[in-house]
Order: sequence, then structure tokens, then C-alpha cells
Amino acid sequence: MFPTPKAILKSDGLLDRPHPLSWVIELTGYSKQSIYRLMAAGEFPKPISLGARKVAWMESDVLSWLNSRVQASKAAA
Repeated sequence: MFPTPKAILKSDGLLDRPHPLSWVIELTGYSKQSIYRLMAAGEFPKPISLGARKVAWMESDVLSWLNSRVQASKAAA
């Protein structure tokens, strides 16, 4: 199976898709400024470059980050 521009088949057989900042904002509830502040601190996944002026976040990276936040919250409770 060949990867398409919108989806990449990972080694575990699941699809991984690039998403724009608007998707990241909607999923996390964070503002653009908060996301970039977290990235600068090394606390949020960095996007991949899709072109000269286009970046996207891989779905698996953002979901893994979100899952780690959920697990840390449960462990602290």
C-alpha cells in the first residue's frame, strides 16, 4: 500500500494523518500562543513541514501527548 498525501500507514497498520493548527487547537482546547509556548519549552510535539509556508501536526504525536497528559492527571489524583 502506498502512502497518500493525507495519510501514512504506520508499522502497526494504523493510519497517521497530518493535521493543521486549527485541528490541534480544537482537540486540545489550547490557544495558538499556548501551543507554541509549550513547543518552545519542549512540552508539546513540533509540527512537520509540508512546504515553504505550511506545517502540520501528525495525529499520532498529538494524541500521544494528550494521552500522556491524561495519564499524568490520573496518577496525580
